[in-house]
Amino acid sequence: MKLWIPNPPKPEREYLHLSEKDRKLLKGSLNKWYKIAYEGARDGGTTDCPLCDEYFYKETTCKGCPVAEWTGQTGCDGTPYETWVVHCGREHEGSRYVEHVEEECVECNSHVLSEIAFLRGLLALGDDAEK
Repeated sequence: MKLWIPNPPKPEREYLHLSEKDRKLLKGSLNKWYKIAYEGARDGGTTDCPLCDEYFYKETTCKGCPVAEWTGQTGCDGTPYETWVVHCGREHEGSRYVEHVEEECVECNSHVLSEIAFLRGLLALGDDAEK
């Protein structure tokens, strides 16, 4: 299984600045993905993501979101979520909003675990900024 690792920090940027609010939102997003991975929860896309609640549904889509700040893209492009969407669209009747059942789709599990690793990496980069 290949896990997604966040883009390595550029020399001019060795950490990701996270406010307390962003840290809490990232942890909420991680919780969403833990539930998908370990409890068979459904992915509701932007409708059940704490970061999207705060940043996606604004006039300036994703501006200020730590994921967008890191990738330089909107809509979680450039993250494992993008490959999850492509995979689910191709393999699961065109919808990413499918129940994740580990035993039934190994590739789904790989994408979900990659998203967890990516978000944990962002939290760790933010933690490094505090030191």
